[in-house]
Amino acid sequence: MLLLTLVITGCKSDLGMLTVHTIDIQDNLLRGLATVELNREGKSITKEGNIVDFKDLPVGEYELTVSLAGYDTAKRNIILTSGDNLVKIKLGFSVVKDKSKIKQAQQKLKALEYDLVIDGILGEETRQVIKQFRQDYNVNSGYDLEKGIDAFTYNRIMNQLTKSEINEISSVAYSQAKEVIISRLKSPSTADFPWFDYNFFIIDKNKYKIVSYVDAQNSFGAEIRTHFSVIFEVEEKIEENKRIWKVISVDTW
Repeated sequence: MLLLTLVITGCKSDLGMLTVHTIDIQDNLLRGLATVELNREGKSITKEGNIVDFKDLPVGEYELTVSLAGYDTAKRNIILTSGDNLVKIKLGFSVVKDKSKIKQAQQKLKALEYDLVIDGILGEETRQVIKQFRQDYNVNSGYDLEKGIDAFTYNRIMNQLTKSEINEISSVAYSQAKEVIISRLKSPSTADFPWFDYNFFIIDKNKYKIVSYVDAQNSFGAEIRTHFSVIFEVEEKIEENKRIWKVISVDTW
């Protein structure tokens, strides 16, 4: 995720200063320089760099646009005012993903995982293919699928679920995970989850994991993408023919 830190400093001369500091909070490594543009009343100022300063700006409202290869374009209206106040604003913007490649890798990866579960196929060639797909997927999505592969191997030995059972449980798990994440959002009504872009893992018997993302507005009104992981433990109520889903852990990044 791209994190923008805006430091707005007003001054008594009615001229303001703005510093835009752009970093990647996932690996602190930016692959290129950010382009920062300030627009006011049809006039714009553009600078390039991951730390840029705008000095002697007339007070008023500006449109800030930050662009960086590989990331969503960030836009925000800001207001510079006179005085000695110091304001810091942090905005998060997600990495742009090649969704077609991710979807293709995800489908192939799931197909191989099903082979592990249903047919018990786990030769060295299969391992290498899975490893390559997992690496490709991680590069594009930021997900860590290492434990997921191991979980499916465990499931092949312990549970022997059918493909239809896996599909049913994964669908319910995703619905449960969305409810958990919605309850934690600043603006839950703005939440936009993908329909099918999620990963389902079997960690242990009756223990499941969902990894996905949600687009929603933060407390500043900016839309950001949050990736999440939710682990559930399910209690089977056989006599009542129902499952009770208990949240074990929730991680977001």
